[in-house]
Amino acid sequence: MTANTQNTQLEEVEDINEIWNKIKKEKMKQLEKVGKEERPQINSWFDEKCQLILEDRKTAYNKMINRNTRQNEQEYKDKRKAAHKRVDKKKRQLCLNQSSSKRKFLITKIKQINFIEK
Repeated sequence: MTANTQNTQLEEVEDINEIWNKIKKEKMKQLEKVGKEERPQINSWFDEKCQLILEDRKTAYNKMINRNTRQNEQEYKDKRKAAHKRVDKKKRQLCLNQSSSKRKFLITKIKQINFIEK
């Protein structure tokens, strides 16, 4: 290769890098804007206690998977049952706090979600 072709290739690479850096900067600016916007809370019934009990259930599940004993299995089943009770109770409370038309809508949505989860 001659010196001229090498110089043109280097210039092309530098141009591509400049273009890439501009695109990257714009994307980062957009991500910062999106990250600053607060998302509305979809599940208003989901609180810290629900989070804790679900994390507890998850650790019991991992323990059962790693070492499958009757005690670990029973522990997981108990935690799963407690988690279902807590979540169902919170969903029911949300439904009772709404007006009758919203309550019907919420109940149908919850049934749809429960059907999808199974």
